[in-house]
Amino acid sequence: MDSRKEIVTMAKQIKPQIIIDSGTSYSKVYHLSSRAYEVIPSNRIKELTADYSVAAATGHNANRLSGYVVNELIALAKGAESYIKDEDTYTVVDCGSRDIKYISVSQGVATMDWNAECGAFCGQIVELLQRHFQCNPNSIQPADRPLSLTCGILGMTRMFDLIADDCDPDYAFARFMKGLADNVHAFAKKPDVLYISGGLCDNPLFLRSFDSVQVIPLGRFVLVDGLRMMIGENDSQ
Repeated sequence: MDSRKEIVTMAKQIKPQIIIDSGTSYSKVYHLSSRAYEVIPSNRIKELTADYSVAAATGHNANRLSGYVVNELIALAKGAESYIKDEDTYTVVDCGSRDIKYISVSQGVATMDWNAECGAFCGQIVELLQRHFQCNPNSIQPADRPLSLTCGILGMTRMFDLIADDCDPDYAFARFMKGLADNVHAFAKKPDVLYISGGLCDNPLFLRSFDSVQVIPLGRFVLVDGLRMMIGENDSQ
């Protein structure tokens, strides 16, 4: 083979690398070459990976994306460690599209749990309700009482019932969000300070719906930054 053709062939085979936190609805991506973050709809992952090599992955279908797959709780723990550097006791909850997970660290000892059974914690349902009723979480005030959310689908049905009984849709949605916040806090064992990871960090109504707890949003890239730590990528490189 001509040497120039060999070089071109090799260049085509060498793809820029990314790491992915692959969610059900949205995926969080970090580009190793440009050090840029982005959030994309998860249905675009196949399109993205045609042009990039996945150095590490966590989340939904991660084993189809990369040979280096990390459990989401481990990625959450490592990412939280990179964000919360001056505390040896803290609790972080990651609120995903269809589940929540938390890690609690006390004096270097970690406990963790995962709830994938109950749709009460689904960011996917929150997004559906916002779009259907055109609710703006930036302008809605927190409700004075929660809506019971033993299950996300049943909670949504109760919200529809409230609206059918002539309740204002914004107030019904605020009660739904307060119920969600109460459940998240209870699931995390009701710490006085709660760090939040995931897409609901971008929902101000959710963040304002907690009672008797200081809520600190960490953003959507905590698991991605956990992966960065695990592959030895850092800002000094």
